[in-house]
Amino acid sequence: MPTAAAIIIGNEILSGRFPDGNGPYIVKRLRELGTDLERMSVVPDKVQAIADEVAWCRGRYDHVLTTGGIGPTHDDVTLEGIARGLGTTLERRPELVEVLRRRRGREPSGAALRMTQIPRGARLLWGGEISFPVVVCQEFIVLPGVPRIFRLKFEAVSHLLVGRPRSALALRSRQRETDVADRLGRAAREFPQVSIGSYPRWDAGDYSLLITLESREAQPLQACRDLLLTLLDCDEVP
Repeated sequence: MPTAAAIIIGNEILSGRFPDGNGPYIVKRLRELGTDLERMSVVPDKVQAIADEVAWCRGRYDHVLTTGGIGPTHDDVTLEGIARGLGTTLERRPELVEVLRRRRGREPSGAALRMTQIPRGARLLWGGEISFPVVVCQEFIVLPGVPRIFRLKFEAVSHLLVGRPRSALALRSRQRETDVADRLGRAAREFPQVSIGSYPRWDAGDYSLLITLESREAQPLQACRDLLLTLLDCDEVP
């Protein structure tokens, strides 16, 4: 199955000035699309910090999504960081200059022209309702930070991220996690195709243990469920 990482870029996220709304959206949509998100990081608006994270992610995942830092201001350094992390340079793309010229009805300013410089050899993808293309550099999909625009552009390229969605079930027990850990381990060994999660809860002061089961294969998922229902004092969550 395809794998992905997400790099959230912005001093405003790390400082707490603004909450990150794009990370949760990425988690939700990749899950729906069937791509496994295996890493999510937050880095500042610093070229070398972005480059280091890009270099680390390069080649490890099928897709790497970045959000933030692609506007016209001095702290929009994502594309420069990606270029450095990939060992290349920026180049001005005439087609992007023309897009800005048409949108503004005049020659773009020096600040606006920052948005036309992208890593050498990158692709430009159009789709949906977007008025400015998405930059794709190898496995890196470069998305804006403004949540409304981010979502438009994510959906415009979501066809690149389609895998095979997982099915999920949940069980609830009143037993302590320490009392059932060995039995959960047995189920995990017998059904390696199933991802088993164990999450203690204190709802309204009452303890319960939520056990989640996820798999792309229906038969092992149901068989694992049946085994746990016999091993544990638990009920299936509707």
